[in-house]
Amino acid sequence: MLWKVLLGIAIANCGLAVSTPASALAYQDIQGSWCGLASNRNLTNVNFSPESFTITFLSNNSQVSLKIVRYEFTDSVVTIQYQNTSGATLQVHYGEFSLDDQRMAQEASTAGPRYLFVRC
Repeated sequence: MLWKVLLGIAIANCGLAVSTPASALAYQDIQGSWCGLASNRNLTNVNFSPESFTITFLSNNSQVSLKIVRYEFTDSVVTIQYQNTSGATLQVHYGEFSLDDQRMAQEASTAGPRYLFVRC
């Protein structure tokens, strides 16, 4: 009898999990420091703040800080529009956020391949 009750609870919980809509990503999902994995072609770390993001190139410890124009959030991707050092507005996309908010990927683009990041 107890197993029937437990089974019923488990099935009800599964139904709730399936019917709950996915929540959109938000600034807190990307804010702060992210460390690039050693498998990335250009080993970099990034730090996101509301107004800018800073890229640290680990090969020589140089940094560049880029002004954020706008963050855009969907259920699975954060798009960042930013000004490069020449003043041109560009964008980069981050997705594949893990459920524990500890991993993400910079999506492949014309600027380069997909890069993996973990929280520093």
